[in-house]
Amino acid sequence: MKPGRARSPGRYGHVMPKVTVAPLVLRTTSDPEGVCAHGVVVGTGPIPETALENLTNEAERQAGRLAAEIAAAETGLGDVTWSFHVIGVRLTAGPGPEPWAALGTLVSAGEDPWSVSWRTLRR
Repeated sequence: MKPGRARSPGRYGHVMPKVTVAPLVLRTTSDPEGVCAHGVVVGTGPIPETALENLTNEAERQAGRLAAEIAAAETGLGDVTWSFHVIGVRLTAGPGPEPWAALGTLVSAGEDPWSVSWRTLRR
């Protein structure tokens, strides 16, 4: 099957496309031009590395949820991989048992993966 082509519905009706989330990229820089923001993600931990790991896990969870919602809403579109970045990542420390917080903005190159399957975010 050619990329971007719909699969034949066959005898079971329309087939929901598979939306795969590409490996996540964390960046301290921002690139607001040409990206679609999907929200703020936060991770906390007792040390900076744990906070960043939890930030990555939360971003992957949110990206997976977005991909599942998009796939469930679409039919007749081909399978695709959707790239997400977390931009503007910052670390800060405060009081408490998990004093380190990592936060950033979850973005993709477009509102849905089919509008940007030929593009990638700049690193």
